[in-house]
Amino acid sequence: MVGKEIKYFQSKYDVITGTGDKEVLKKARSIYNEIAKTTKRNPYVRSAYFDKEKVFLDIFWTHLFQKSAGERIRRARYYEAAIDLIKHTKCDPKIIAVETEIRYRFYGKTMLDKEFIVQIKRDKRNNKYHMSVFPPRHKK
Repeated sequence: MVGKEIKYFQSKYDVITGTGDKEVLKKARSIYNEIAKTTKRNPYVRSAYFDKEKVFLDIFWTHLFQKSAGERIRRARYYEAAIDLIKHTKCDPKIIAVETEIRYRFYGKTMLDKEFIVQIKRDKRNNKYHMSVFPPRHKK
């Protein structure tokens, strides 16, 4: 990534609004449930970057609930934009190799230009999983 400019995917969605933990998580979970209704077993979306291969979504929720309540809300707010990014981005990600898996970090912006990062992991069987979504740590 040194010397390369980061390319951001522009989502057509903004962050999920709401004041409390339950309100934001309920909206994010309803987006997930709509996707789950269209798939038979493990909910997934097809990714443009991975040539329409499946990216499974269930690991995200396990990972999310390992975080503190404040961090859960912070991450869940970007869920709709993250799904949009997974489905439509063709921007090159930052690739990180970790033992038996490869992690892809895609960079995106919401409709109102809030930056976020989506992390997808690929295991040794070439299955892809949406791991996380989070805003970057830097402040403008």
